[in-house]
Amino acid sequence: MKRVIVFMVMVALVFGAVCVAYAGAEEDVKALALKAAAFIKENGKDKGIAEIMNPKGRFAQPKTGKFNLSGNDFNGIMLVNQSFPEMIGQNHLTLRDANDKYFIKDAIEIAKTKGGGPIEFAFTDPDTKKIGSWKGWVQRVQGMDMFVMGLTWKPRK
Repeated sequence: MKRVIVFMVMVALVFGAVCVAYAGAEEDVKALALKAAAFIKENGKDKGIAEIMNPKGRFAQPKTGKFNLSGNDFNGIMLVNQSFPEMIGQNHLTLRDANDKYFIKDAIEIAKTKGGGPIEFAFTDPDTKKIGSWKGWVQRVQGMDMFVMGLTWKPRK
């Protein structure tokens, strides 16, 4: 019986640590989106996108963990995406996630009406190709018809 209780406590501690780490990651990606939007506003779209895509630049993501910066214009054209660079230049206005949700339309609406806000959608992990939850923050770039999203990925349960 004692072993069962110890095991259950260990499971609870690990689960709690994962939840805390994921919550912390959400705050990290919000800050990342805010910084990226401010950088683009200050330096211009072309220089901002180049810096976000620079693997050694100020927005470079660690190889551990699942973080991503992406961004679209208000017509749905993908302008930048650290995890899926092959999607840059494509129109994603009608792209649906694994739950049939138009998440780019949702992001545009958040950026246009609120300036920024949380977002969550189900999409592929670029490394494992498994569907999981991308969760993060949408931030409009002031003075431009575009937004950036700071995102973190978590596998489905």
